[in-house]
Amino acid sequence: MSGPPPPKSREHAVCRVEDLKARGAVAADVGPVRVAVFWLDGEPRALNETCPHRGGPLHLGEVRNGVVRCPWHLWQFDLATGCSPANPNSRVAVYPARVEGGSVLVRAPAPAESNGPPRRAPGMPALPVGEQEPT
Repeated sequence: MSGPPPPKSREHAVCRVEDLKARGAVAADVGPVRVAVFWLDGEPRALNETCPHRGGPLHLGEVRNGVVRCPWHLWQFDLATGCSPANPNSRVAVYPARVEGGSVLVRAPAPAESNGPPRRAPGMPALPVGEQEPT
């Protein structure tokens, strides 16, 4: 006897291409996860928005040579693989992204494929998009 079919992932429109090109990066809720979407080498790249170190907003990080640096504590992640060039054991999830009809689409994992919403370090409040950790 088999159970119900597994949930399917689906694409979500996160922004217009011209907006992403102008801003360089955006954050958006895509299915069960928050993603950071970057424009790199003529195409969108999407990865988990939350830095695993202390929950920093990766979409606010500086990008150099295809690597984003978290604005809070400078952890780095490759936009293509999600792996840290400094520590291969540290990574963030990457998600398929593409352009169609002027919109950037990101494929979210199905709820069963996700570990739930991004987690922040204990005692760290969630920040609205666009705000940075106080120094």
